[in-house]
Amino acid sequence: MYKTIVIGGIHHNTLGIIRGLGIKGICPDAYIITKTGSAGSVRSKYIKKTVIFEDEQKMLAHLLETSSSYKDKVVLYAAGDAVSAIIDRNYDRLKDTYAFFNASGTLHEWMNKEKMSSLATSLGMNVPQHFVHKVGEALPDNIEFPCITKAISSIEGDKSDTTICQNRDELENFLSTPNLCPLIQIEKFIKKELEFQFIGVSLNGGETIVIPGHSHIDRPNGIQNTYFFNYIANDETFADTLEKAKAFIKATGYSGHFSVEFLRGVDGRDYFLEMNFRNDGNAICVIDSGYNIPYIWYLWATGGDYISEIQNSTFKPVCYCPEMFYVLQCAYGEVPFFTLVRDLLRANSFTNYYKGDSPYFWIKFVWFAFKQLAVKKNLIRLGIMHAPKESIG
Repeated sequence: MYKTIVIGGIHHNTLGIIRGLGIKGICPDAYIITKTGSAGSVRSKYIKKTVIFEDEQKMLAHLLETSSSYKDKVVLYAAGDAVSAIIDRNYDRLKDTYAFFNASGTLHEWMNKEKMSSLATSLGMNVPQHFVHKVGEALPDNIEFPCITKAISSIEGDKSDTTICQNRDELENFLSTPNLCPLIQIEKFIKKELEFQFIGVSLNGGETIVIPGHSHIDRPNGIQNTYFFNYIANDETFADTLEKAKAFIKATGYSGHFSVEFLRGVDGRDYFLEMNFRNDGNAICVIDSGYNIPYIWYLWATGGDYISEIQNSTFKPVCYCPEMFYVLQCAYGEVPFFTLVRDLLRANSFTNYYKGDSPYFWIKFVWFAFKQLAVKKNLIRLGIMHAPKESIG
């Protein structure tokens, strides 16, 4: 058994990889990036050892310091953008000891949304009209509204840089917010029929790409993809976009877990949004569908029979529910209460709960739900609290 390390923050993203490996008999070390000094919710019977680091730089220093102590390759998993970026930046220093998600040292360049958009356009994908704005400079006059804002790179900004603006006043007011990413991509807002992700794993720089299905997200209000959805097989209406997505991944030379995000507009066209070069927070649904992408990566990285694993995997549709977030979305008024109950009962894939690895979870969950729905929901209704503009996903 080869040593494995899962690196990420206090997030269900990290936990999903750990559980995917654990059910295959592989117990990884968990390297948790946090300033709290605690691994928080990242707890599992499958974790061999937990190590806390204040930041990615200290984690990198540890990888470099301990590299000489390993005789065999160590398999790494990245559950965060900053983790993927810093490991790939040090590709030449780490490649002899570790097998990790990478684009041979160019990953930080590909994380730039403008570069992604240019590649997508060159491959024949539809990309919403957009431009890059330097915060503090004057806005051009010809902006189409509504528009959506995004940080130019996931390692330079975060979800707080994303909002929908209906008019120029809203946009100027948002751009005056302190601590925004210095470069903001301002994009025409596409009225959507649905949002979907291709989640999977790329091996050997895109020579083999596994994408079993897609997340079918028809969220009515919020602008992020943390929402209840069905994970289903790709039918013929996704075939062209799927092939272009694979060509995109191969063009970047990327190996590792990924997700590629799209909107299907009411005009019937698929629009490329971005690619995430790390494990996706929703990726547990792929494992639950029958394709264990962390294990496939492990087999490929260690010279195992990953081809048989892929060929012998059988797909089944999944109902995925990010249970904690979904309760909050109900408290904020986006999800009706009876919809929440119905979806919780029919879901068979969750962010935090995992059968056999979550003792007393539902007791804690019921208490959490009670506090949100009986307290926060009423405070919002009375006007004492206010729901986030774009919900919380």
